[in-house]
Amino acid sequence: MVQAAGCILSEYRLETAESTTQAHPGFLGWVEYTCRAREIAAIASLNALARLAFFTGSGYLTGLGMGTTAVTIAN
Repeated sequence: MVQAAGCILSEYRLETAESTTQAHPGFLGWVEYTCRAREIAAIASLNALARLAFFTGSGYLTGLGMGTTAVTIAN
């Protein structure tokens, strides 16, 4: 899907963040992808997966509220 829609990572910010309750550092940041092709079905599927991440979390200790994902979709 990523190749079909011609998606590229256009911007990101990622930094380590210490937790007061865990011994392992985590990551905090954001990513922005740009899809160069107008493959509507592929882009719709990628949007659905990004929105699913809000409900399932991503990464480590999602059951404790870590790995929260928010999605913003621009034009």
